[in-house]
Parts: sequence; structure tokens; C-alpha cells
Amino acid sequence: SEGVPFLHSSASVVIERIVESRPDRYRSAFQLCPTEANYAPGFIRSMSELRDTGQWTPQSNRLVIARQNSWDFVDFGVEESFEKAAQQGWELHVVDIAQNDRSERWLEGAVRTARLRPAAVMLGSFFVDDHEAFFIKLQAERSTALRYAIYAPSMPGFRQQLGELSEGILWATTTGTYSDSIGLEFASRFKKRFGQAPGRSHAGIAYDRVHILAGAWMQVEDSNDFSRVTERLGETRYRGVNGSYTFGTPGNGTLAYESNSSDPSLAQAHTVFQIQEGRNVLISPSTYAVGTFRRPVWTELSTER
Repeated sequence: SEGVPFLHSSASVVIERIVESRPDRYRSAFQLCPTEANYAPGFIRSMSELRDTGQWTPQSNRLVIARQNSWDFVDFGVEESFEKAAQQGWELHVVDIAQNDRSERWLEGAVRTARLRPAAVMLGSFFVDDHEAFFIKLQAERSTALRYAIYAPSMPGFRQQLGELSEGILWATTTGTYSDSIGLEFASRFKKRFGQAPGRSHAGIAYDRVHILAGAWMQVEDSNDFSRVTERLGETRYRGVNGSYTFGTPGNGTLAYESNSSDPSLAQAHTVFQIQEGRNVLISPSTYAVGTFRRPVWTELSTER
């Protein structure tokens, strides 16, 4: 209510809509990453790219998004993805999973997913435990589908918790630390300072957020002049370790490269990684890729029992 600048990285569609609906009240709120609505379209785009470039031969034209549906404030962009999937030759299915304190729901969801015999499955949850329960059961069901996760593998604990099961998993984040010289130098300094490598998402965006705010402060005489600080933040053009920042959406959100901007100097890439030999290897978009897709061993499993 006092106009204090609020910089966050919730990836929230809802928050951007609130800011857009009441700019007089919420114009000081800035979202430093594209929204979660990019996840389902990004999944479709990634699967089409792997198929069309000959890197992967799908076993069917079916794609599945398994999502927990207890959050009415989360929008993975699923509804608008049905038409996009059909246009690109896919048949999109959604497996809704009611979230509770037990993992059985995710186990049931994995069984339902395996029965559809999809070419690939995206898991719509931000939590490591959900991925562990779902993918362990999917493996037990001998599914050969490509496994595609969102955000959770950006945390180092993901690979530790899933162990060998994490090998070959594809995963995406709306804001990921790039593998270029800027990102690598940040990771090196972080490890030297804290004794361990940073995650591939929020560590970098927190670092960038401080620099963006400091840059706005440096352009005003008084950092407590919230109105002027907000104006300077709105003019942001910044290249950080997680890519480029421009608050160009109607709700003061960061532009997304390939989604609402074709200019990588102004927008953040929807980064796609694959876990290869225990490492997160950036494979898409090609502009920032440092590796290529490897076919996971489970895609060759026999479905016979």
C-alpha cells in the first residue's frame, strides 16, 4: 500500500493478472521470471523439436501431463496446449492427481499414465518427493516414455534423492542459470564462497534480483523514494546469470524468449536440461545449449512382464 518495490520470482500467472488489473495499487510488484504457464507449451515444443530433428523416435503420438490439481492458483498452461499439441501431431492427455499427505496418489497417477503408453510424460509438480514417488512407480511399470520434469531438478537434492533413477530425465525451468561464461563464473564464485555448487534456478535469480534492485537505487537520489525506484525498475534492461530481464508483460513480468519475445537480449530462455552422468546439461534452446539429447536407457525397456 506504500508503494514499496516488491521483486519476486513466483512464476505466478495469478500475481501478474492482479498487477495488470490494478496497476495503480500494484505497479511496484515485479516478477523476475516468466510464468509457469510456459511449462506445458514448452513441453510440447521440446518433444516436437526432439522428434523433428531426428534425435528421438516416439513410440506413439501420445503425450501425458500428470499434474496435481489441488492448487487453483497454479496454471501450467495445459488448457491452451491441447490445440498446440494437435497442430504438431500429438494427442495430449492429462492425468489429474489429487494432492494429499500420502504418496499413494502419485503412485496411482503413475499407473494410469503407464497404461496410456505415452511417448513422453511431463510431471506437473514443483516438489522433489512427488517426482520420486511418481518416477519410481513409472519405472516399476516398465514405461518407456521420456520423463520430463519441471523446476524440482534444479535443486541439488533432486539427484541425491532419486539417485540412478534421475539419469536421463529431461527437465525445464522458466528461469535457469545459463551455462555460458557469465553463468559458469557465478557458479564458480558461489562454490568457492559456500563450499557447494548452486542450484540451477533460484540461486542465480536471487543474485540477479539484488543487482537489478541495486541498479535502480543507483539511478535515484533517495532509495526511499519508492515511486522513482519503481520507475527505474520498470525501465530495466539487464543481463544476469539467469539471462535477460525486461519487465515487458502487462503484469510487470519478465519476457519469455520464444513465447512472447523473439529477442534473447530482452527475454529469458525457457531452459531445458537433461541429467547426464549425474550432471545437469543444458540442451535447449540451441542458442545456449552446451550438450545434446541422449536417449535414456529406460526407453529400450521391454513392456512385457
